[in-house]
Amino acid sequence: MEHTDFTAPEESVGKTSDMRDEHQIIKITEKTPILPGIGRIVCGDTNSNMLTFEINRYYDNVDLSTKTIRIIVKNELGMFTENAVNVQYTDELLRFSWILSDSVTYKSGTVSAAIAFVGTEAEQNYALKTVPFDLNIDGSLELMELQSQHKNWFSQVECRLLKLEADTAVATPSTNGLLSAEDKAKLDGIAADATKNAPSSTAPKGNGTANAGTETDYARGDHVHPLQTSVSGNAGTATRWESARNINGLSVQGDADRANYAVCSTEAAAAAKTVSCSGFSLTTGAEITVKFAVTNTAAKPTLNVNNTGAKPVCYRGRAVHANCLAAEHTYTFRYDGTQWDLVGDLDTDTTSPVMTGARADVAGNIGLVPAPAAGEQNKFLRGDGSWQIPPVDSATIRKIEVVTALPADAANHPDTLYLVT
Repeated sequence: MEHTDFTAPEESVGKTSDMRDEHQIIKITEKTPILPGIGRIVCGDTNSNMLTFEINRYYDNVDLSTKTIRIIVKNELGMFTENAVNVQYTDELLRFSWILSDSVTYKSGTVSAAIAFVGTEAEQNYALKTVPFDLNIDGSLELMELQSQHKNWFSQVECRLLKLEADTAVATPSTNGLLSAEDKAKLDGIAADATKNAPSSTAPKGNGTANAGTETDYARGDHVHPLQTSVSGNAGTATRWESARNINGLSVQGDADRANYAVCSTEAAAAAKTVSCSGFSLTTGAEITVKFAVTNTAAKPTLNVNNTGAKPVCYRGRAVHANCLAAEHTYTFRYDGTQWDLVGDLDTDTTSPVMTGARADVAGNIGLVPAPAAGEQNKFLRGDGSWQIPPVDSATIRKIEVVTALPADAANHPDTLYLVT
């Protein structure tokens, strides 16, 4: 061991020993003990091993020589502490030793230890600890008499008290421990003289009048109820509903397939369209899907399903125009109590009707412009839907000219009517 001029504190409260550590000093740097060759420690050694430590006397301007030095030990006995001896210091360093008791060496294996400097600083509690370091305890033969004679009984009691204090794990079905608050609440909720329920040995009862029962045992997970063999009414033999129900316009009793679908083959020019659909009855909200075999060319068509009456076919509140219901197209209609409303949108790309002109007593309908016949290239579309030559005001128009392009000075000839072809 290195020999340097160290001084013991004038008012030391630590113990001293005449033992001298002949091994290398354990330096403590940044709270980490660095263990050099410290010699061999054997199981059963009692106060015969001394380890000497050295640390900077001042740590963050706190004088560690004024603190109590304790060695914290953890092994199978639990956790306990031992005192430092031979505390000495210089202006910069603090040196102390630890004599290992038989509580440390009572069993071979690994022992963990750490150094703690405790006390007060600026009238507040103070503690500085190192990180743990391990000591290897080699095995040896047992000396029972010596062990019982010199066993540190106080250390044993201290270890067991510390272990009891640290053992705060909650008990499990296989491990002893503390009773949790949740389990305590469960125990408090058990009524006095309560007994554990047992699995029932009674076979499940057959069908009968519902009854809450009186048995207190619980049913096993693999219990089997008897097969129900009797039913009331016609439930056991029924093949259809007792009473028919109208569903979406179809009379359904559960004994036949039903579909709201029909094909219309009424000729194109006939406004009264008829279809057949098995089981159909006309009610408000009824629905029918119809595929048209031919394009309807009649204005204001009607639809009669299963002779339930001819009802107007409308789209957006107005009668469907001619050519709107196209061949090989399928449409869905819903009855609102008065008329059949076409559901969805019409295919206006190919089935838009030709406009109908207005008359003195009837307004016209929107549609495509009627195609002009050959030779009508100089005519204009009139409100009645026909192609006509506009009347000429003889008071102002004195000349009509057919041209391929409007002359640049046409505005200078107000008496001439130019027909551009």
